[in-house]
Amino acid sequence: MAALDVRARGTQTRAARAAGLLLAALLLVCLVAGLAAPSSATALAAVATPDTSTPTSVRLVSMNPEVVRPGDTLTVRAEVTNTTTETLVQPVATLSVSKYRFLTRERLTAWTDLTLSDAFGTVLESVEVPADLAPGDSAMVDFSVEADSMGLLTSLDGWGPRGMAVTLAGDGTTPASLDPVGALRTFVLWFPVEDTEVTPVDVSVLVPVVGPAVDPLDPTAAEASLAAVSSADGRLSKVLESTEDLADVGWAVDPSLVREQTPAEEGDASATAGTSSPGPSGRIVDGAADREVFALPADDQDVVALAAAGLPVPSSPTLSGDSATWRTDLSWPAEDTPDARTLSAVAAAGASTVVAAPGSLPPSATLSYTPSSRASVSTSSGEITALVPDGPLSAQLTSAQTGTAVSARQRMLAELAIVSRERPAEGRHLLLTAPRDWAPDPSVARAQLESLGSTPWTRLRPVSTLIGAEDSDVARTAPAESAVPEGAITRDQLSTVDRAVADLRSFAQVVPDPASLVAPVDEAARAVTSVSWRTDPAGRSTAVAGMVAEVDRIEASVSVVTAKNFNIISTGSQIPVQVVNDLDQPVTLRVSLDPDDPRLVAETTDPVTIGPGQEVREQVPVRAVGSGDVRVTAQVLALDGTVLGSAEPFEVRVRADWENMGTAVVAGLLVLLLGGGIWRTVHRGRSDRRVSADAVGLVEPADDAQHAEGHDR
Repeated sequence: MAALDVRARGTQTRAARAAGLLLAALLLVCLVAGLAAPSSATALAAVATPDTSTPTSVRLVSMNPEVVRPGDTLTVRAEVTNTTTETLVQPVATLSVSKYRFLTRERLTAWTDLTLSDAFGTVLESVEVPADLAPGDSAMVDFSVEADSMGLLTSLDGWGPRGMAVTLAGDGTTPASLDPVGALRTFVLWFPVEDTEVTPVDVSVLVPVVGPAVDPLDPTAAEASLAAVSSADGRLSKVLESTEDLADVGWAVDPSLVREQTPAEEGDASATAGTSSPGPSGRIVDGAADREVFALPADDQDVVALAAAGLPVPSSPTLSGDSATWRTDLSWPAEDTPDARTLSAVAAAGASTVVAAPGSLPPSATLSYTPSSRASVSTSSGEITALVPDGPLSAQLTSAQTGTAVSARQRMLAELAIVSRERPAEGRHLLLTAPRDWAPDPSVARAQLESLGSTPWTRLRPVSTLIGAEDSDVARTAPAESAVPEGAITRDQLSTVDRAVADLRSFAQVVPDPASLVAPVDEAARAVTSVSWRTDPAGRSTAVAGMVAEVDRIEASVSVVTAKNFNIISTGSQIPVQVVNDLDQPVTLRVSLDPDDPRLVAETTDPVTIGPGQEVREQVPVRAVGSGDVRVTAQVLALDGTVLGSAEPFEVRVRADWENMGTAVVAGLLVLLLGGGIWRTVHRGRSDRRVSADAVGLVEPADDAQHAEGHDR
């Protein structure tokens, strides 16, 4: 028996070897035949094998009805495009449905992430594409199926989204889903019950309406940047086009984008009543008329960076004109996770509500459902209402811009259907937001937003409804402290900006209209703190340097000119100082000298007013109390004594004792001259020409007689 087993095993081994040789020979023959085959056969073989690296494009064009009920006829249109480098021969498209309802939002996402090798569900219909598809060619395929033929549950437990797919294959493969070269995975919304049998989910939408990073001191570049985002293809224009006709979508607007009209412009507007105002300002004003609008800080200042630097964040903006009715109690920090320091700062500044980032402040415990987007957060400045946007829905609004409007809309409604089914008897309120750099495809974004109020399980509500709702019982993790976010303005830059503005405010005291000097720089200082600069730190550094240079230029417009050196030889004197005003308005100031040695004392001068473009020469009294060389700095002062500017120091040679010495010398000379004269008079004796007293007496009578005689005549 053992020998028989050995012989049997040997026979099996030889048979296996023979089979292996035969298989190798067949493979060799096939290989040779393949090499000898014509190029058309090679192309056909290539088409028969799916190219998963460059899949054929399949796009959903339409699906009607959007919500499918029993008795409906579902029509689906898709566009197929051959994006490979080979011709797709005898293409066939197939519509399939997955009969199992998605129970979680994670399963919904998993369906869209499946590959060509994964299952597509039950085939509903296959149709032949009218012609072969050469590389780059497209064709439309249409499907029509009865809803009742899908075999879906018709009970209350059966409603909800199902996976639906359109696949494409070549070589006349039927069903095409067995060997696809391209596929589209979307959702069919099955609703076999009455509308009143479900609890709808309230949804609010808040989108930022903000401008680009600009430097107001460079108006040409600023206007070009604003024009770029406001053009037909610009980011801001796309945001407005996506939302301006949807009054229930809330806006968070940078009020600096809304330019107040001058009286002349108002007259022009009245002359063209019924037309929209030009530019983003007019579109924003028109779109804000019938919607809920929240005002951000002017220029959308980065409150996270300001709080991190220990500076106060902007309080509620002062609004007027067209924006006077906007709400000012909401803050929207630009940060993934709002930190405790920022939340405390915005609460201290007067904001009662803060918009957090999607997915931030997560629940402390794992939940089996999606909580409402409203939460109360305790800060060191008091309690504040936090709005926490729903992460997946906000991501769909933000990133689902590569598909069609129909597929994006179906995905949005599928997400909300699952949220509604998570707790069928409990109403919840979710918030959707978009980032500040959102540049949507308007057709896609509008389709998504319009869908939020179009089904029995969704209701679109104003943001104020969510703010005023009762807080949920869900405990959320406390906000943590965090560092300054990447790209935000630094503490050193903020200090530079604040110092420059403070210096200019002090300088502006000398002019009758300080606001005309300070306002443009104030605006520039505010603009460099905008969130928009986070993506361009180098550009912000240039803007900060330009603002400092502008302050230096303004302050240098009032200059002091002095001589190089002076000699003072008396205790009291005057030093001339020339002051030049290159501003376009008069300045009123004092001129002062600041000696570096107490041997020279400068007296206080009266205020002097210098007209625009003029100069004056002011004599500053000085008093010398000693002798020596003194360095003196000429200054201009505000009336309160603030030093506004100074010239280069000059040297004064003070020789106060020279005056006393000169006086003494002169006095001594006078004494000597007087004494010499007296001595000379005393010691020189009488002159021979002098007349004696006796002779004088003899002459006088004769004179008297002649005098009398003259009178007699």
